[in-house]
Order: sequence, then C-alpha cells, then structure tokens
Amino acid sequence: MGIRTLQSSPLRPLCATPVPPEEQRVASPAPSAPNVAPVDPFALDARLVAARHVMQTSDARIGRLLRVIIDHHFYRLLGVGSVDAYVRERLGISSRKAWALVRLEKASFRGDEFARAYADGSLSWTRALALLPILTRDNAGAWVARARAVTVRRLFDEVNHVLESRDLLGPGFRLHPPPIDDPLTSPVTRHVHAGGHEHELSLASIVQIGAQTDSALDGARAAHPEVCDAAVSFTGPASVVALLRDVLDAFAVSGAPRWAALERLLLHVITHWENTPRHRDPIFARDGWRCAVPACSSRRNLHDHHLLYRSRGGGNEGANRVAVCAAHHLHAVHTGVIRAWGSAPADVHWELGVRRDAPPLLAYVGERRVPAPHHFA
Repeated sequence: MGIRTLQSSPLRPLCATPVPPEEQRVASPAPSAPNVAPVDPFALDARLVAARHVMQTSDARIGRLLRVIIDHHFYRLLGVGSVDAYVRERLGISSRKAWALVRLEKASFRGDEFARAYADGSLSWTRALALLPILTRDNAGAWVARARAVTVRRLFDEVNHVLESRDLLGPGFRLHPPPIDDPLTSPVTRHVHAGGHEHELSLASIVQIGAQTDSALDGARAAHPEVCDAAVSFTGPASVVALLRDVLDAFAVSGAPRWAALERLLLHVITHWENTPRHRDPIFARDGWRCAVPACSSRRNLHDHHLLYRSRGGGNEGANRVAVCAAHHLHAVHTGVIRAWGSAPADVHWELGVRRDAPPLLAYVGERRVPAPHHFA
C-alpha cells in the first residue's frame, strides 16, 4: 500500500481526532446579536482614502521592480511569453498602466521634487504621467505644486496649453505652469495678428477669416519647426478611409503639415454645428462642452444649470448658468450633495460632499482647490 501525504486546507484544518457533532453543538458559542450600530460613511471613506494612499506608494515600487523584469527579460524565465501577458497574469494590472509605471520610473531623473512626490504617493501615477511631456529639472517643483493644487482635468488642460504654445512659438518658450486662474485661451487664437495688433479670436472666427488666418498660421509654423508628440489613427471601411483622404485634401494648405488639414476640417465642422439652431447653446460652448463640476469630464447629457435658482430670483444671464452633466445635476446638485454658487465661468464656488454638522469633503473655486469652509449645512 502506498503512503499518501496529507495536506491541510486553510478552509478545513486537519484534526487528529474528529469532534462528534454533539460536542460541537455544546462547544459552539451562542450566536451573538447582530451589530446594529450605525456605520459612518465618511469614516469609511477616510479609511478607503488611506488605503488608496498605500496603493499609490506601491505604484513607484511596482514600476521599479517591473523595469528590472523587463530589462533582463526575466518574464521569459518564468514561462511567460510577453510583458503584457506577465502583468495581466501575475500582477493583475492592465498593460497600459504597467508601461506607464515603467515610463515613470525611467523619468525619475527629471527632478528631485518629482521623484519624491511620486515615491511618497502625494503625486498619483496619473498626475505624474500627465507631467512627463513637459517636465524638466528647472520646472519640476512648480509643476508638482500645481498638480497638487488643481484637478486632474485642469492639469491636463494646462499641460496641453503650454505644449501648444511651445509648438507655435518655438523651443524658446518657457515650459512653466500658466497662472492658476488663466482661462487658457488657445495660443493659436491669441497670436494671430492683424495690422500689428493682437486680437482674441474664436474657433469659428479662425475658419471664417480664411486665407488671412492661413497665411498667419503658415508663417508661424514655418518659422518654428513642428514638434510631433502624438499620432492620430483612423480605422474604417476602405470607402470611408478614401472619403476622409479626399476631404483632408480639400482642406489642405500647400506647405502645411498634414495635421493642419484635419484641424481645419474639425474647425469647419464645429462652426457649422454651432450655427445650427437646434445645437446652439452659448453656455455649453463656453464651458467646453463638458460638465463643469470639478474632476468630472463628462460630455454627455449636459444640462444648463442656474447657480441661483430661478425660483429664488436667479436670471438667465450667462454668469448665472453653468454646464452640468445630468448625473451631477439630478443626483448631486438638486439633492444637496454638491453646492455651487458665484459667477460663471471662472468664479464658481463648488462644495463637494456636503454634509450636516461637518465641512464638505472638497471645495474648489473653478478648477482650483481651496480649504473647505467652516460653515456647515
């Protein structure tokens, strides 16, 4: 007879002598009364935020170790054929995040402030990733401070704004954060000159100016080499792809990069769309066709919200109206979870997580985070 090795299970511990069911019933303690004490959701939220901080501090360590695995191809020694398969099967994270963490690990030399903030979790990997295209040793401290002070959405907008300015004005443009309350007017519209004077132009105005604008933009682009840091891909049936090529050829300008034709096409579509009566809403266009609630980027089901309710005397002027997605409008603003007041678009005061007998969880003025007020609901 062979000898079998018994292995204990964590669910059923191995016992030398089975306990009879009668003794089990006697030894079993009486069931206790269920815990009916109320649970504080805000205390649970604080614990979850603390646990999330632990996860954020782990991101830097994961990136550091994962870089070693990738550089030395150790995943092959473990019997896995690719990096993507390894991070999915062994780490349970997406390949997109894994490569982002490795990229952040390689970029830690950009500045001591950046490396410290990312390592201690005060700069999340998504915010750190947003800063990579623009980060240098000279501006690392300023950008890290800005990342801690604004929403992720505002941070991406500011980085894109500075990169767009650099593309237009050349490599000599300083890659430092714009003023925190800057409206981030497109540098293309800001630097189109007529008669030696600078004019602010809307997107529709650029299309309508036509040849004069094309000449100014072509001159700016010819004076400074194009900086390519993104790719646009389009997939579809062959007939649709051929149609898109023909349309881009119609909007192309001699000597201009190919992306300029796509830009002109999109501007033309935006102008036509905004001039269609059923789509006209200056509030949506002013707020960038997205929800104005901080940290929300929804572009669907937008509602036109009155900061001071019309039932309380609020008017229809633009300063009293703001674009809010349906979810936040119906389930947060009008239920009292979110409070908003002030003057749109730049001076709207937001309180998120409004609660009784305690300050709100977060407070913003526009996209800028501010200390929570001491008055309670």
